[in-house]
Amino acid sequence: MKKRKSYQKWSWIFMVLFITLSIYDIRFGLL
Repeated sequence: MKKRKSYQKWSWIFMVLFITLSIYDIRFGLL
């Protein structure tokens, strides 16, 4: 159970990182 929870947390972090990266890419592209 602990391992599953940690895995979910990691996946969430990766999702947030991907979203932030995409936003930064769009901002830089516009600039």
